[in-house]
Amino acid sequence: MIKDTKELIEELKDYSDFNSYYKSNSEVIKEISLSEYLQDLIEIKKLNKSDIIEKSEMSEVYAYQIISGIRKKPQRNKVLCLAFGMSLELEEVQNLLKKTGYPILYPKNPFDCVIIYALYKRMSVIQVNELLYEYNQETLG
Repeated sequence: MIKDTKELIEELKDYSDFNSYYKSNSEVIKEISLSEYLQDLIEIKKLNKSDIIEKSEMSEVYAYQIISGIRKKPQRNKVLCLAFGMSLELEEVQNLLKKTGYPILYPKNPFDCVIIYALYKRMSVIQVNELLYEYNQETLG
């Protein structure tokens, strides 16, 4: 059974003994790499890697290096391109950014504000770039 973060937080509050909590949740308490997280998302969402790469508007080689784990810390904009290529929800994108060590999207930051809006509107990378350009922000590339 896969538990989400909210469930784990609620359980943490309710357990009186940390050892019992840890034992009952040891399967889900683990650090996973960016590549593992991407692979999990691809599997859960039943996505096709070649479709993701095409929609992300990235170099095929660079995208495969990120997904396979060869490229450990891709550029933040490239991570966002992959997120759009995978049609991720905002929470999934925030988790993806955390996995890479980048700050999460912050709505008071002009660039991030555009990205959040574009995620909610299910825009393509090309549409996002046009909107970023229109508001004098760096494009995703």
